Amino acid sequence: MSFFLPKKIPVSILFFIFVIILLPIVDNLTGALFKLKLMPEGFIGSPSQLARFALFIFVIFLVDKLENRTPLKVILLLTCYFLAIEVAFAFVHLNFKAFLYGVVFSIKLLFTVSCYFFVAGWLNQDKEKTVYTIKQITNYGTIIAFLVLTAYFSGFHIPNYGIGMATRGLFISGNGLGIVLGISTIFLVHYTKDINLLSLSHILFLIATTTLLGTKASLIFLFFSLLLLAIKLFRQSPIIAALLITIISIYLLVPLMDIIGGIFENIIFKFNNIENKLSFIASSRDRFIKDAFEVMNIDDIYSLRVLFGGGAYYAYSDHVSNAILARKSLENDLFELFFCYGLLIAIAYLISYFYALKRVLSNGNRVIALALSLAFFHSITMGHVLFNGTSAITYALCLALSLNGAKVSKNDF
Repeated sequence: MSFFLPKKIPVSILFFIFVIILLPIVDNLTGALFKLKLMPEGFIGSPSQLARFALFIFVIFLVDKLENRTPLKVILLLTCYFLAIEVAFAFVHLNFKAFLYGVVFSIKLLFTVSCYFFVAGWLNQDKEKTVYTIKQITNYGTIIAFLVLTAYFSGFHIPNYGIGMATRGLFISGNGLGIVLGISTIFLVHYTKDINLLSLSHILFLIATTTLLGTKASLIFLFFSLLLLAIKLFRQSPIIAALLITIISIYLLVPLMDIIGGIFENIIFKFNNIENKLSFIASSRDRFIKDAFEVMNIDDIYSLRVLFGGGAYYAYSDHVSNAILARKSLENDLFELFFCYGLLIAIAYLISYFYALKRVLSNGNRVIALALSLAFFHSITMGHVLFNGTSAITYALCLALSLNGAKVSKNDF
């Protein structure tokens, strides 16, 4: 698995350079400003937001060049839909900050949608382009891992928790990074034809960074990555794999467990001190959602909020100017979609996943189906996928591969 640039369609190269390479760097610039306390979290007009707005316009231009005109119509329709919701409720709450927040929130989601439509249209069931896209997902994870580790070892980074070694580098949000690194690792392990010292070092580099995040989500992807790696090594060379596991167990298991315990110290502490283990697993998201339904006003004309949502800033709370400083994020993408943009959009999100899963399974790309499903269920349980600028790109690319990618195997890499 390596970086390479195909000679065909240079505009696609530009897309991947901007999205895969430049955006993470801009996100780290935003994180550095946050770390230096020059910019508060959620600041409207951050470098990341401006970059995504510029790339949203750029990707719309790319989608316009596709032969199929339907994707452009869908993007423009969704843009009008989201903006209409924000404008309509702006006349109710009369809060300009809330309106700007809603526009920024909408553009973040629309950028992800536009990336999906461009890549899906560009793929067009082409095997070479499918291979290229999978490699770019792996490259994306490698770049993210490099940025996280560079920030960590420099000492200038943002800890994930108040205790423990866990870090997110200079990314504002660390919860979505596990998806990017986890899916990149899964693809790298599966599509590497023969694991050698170089490819194994690459895989362990991604696994180590995934571990360093220290989140519950990263634990899930860590499990699948290690499981696939173990299966791959035993199939390729059972004797060497057995010797490697034996050496690790004898000489490295104790120090590795000490390091992992230090990284996941926050999770271990909460697990030991929270009696309700289901509440621990859900991180109180179930309570946030229940509270949101109790607060949500659907009397009279407000009943339209069930179908169309209440905008990104107020969502389930009262649309009264300056009634709240900021609502509580539900950290669940499905219910965020419902409260912000209504039942229609939430249902569309569910349908898109199940339709894509059916397509990718019928095509025989089971590992892509696994990656898509892990990202989707992370999205509807722990959130931080659709509304996380970093992980949303990975989900968009996986969705595009599922719906319009060609059937590929490790022999194609």
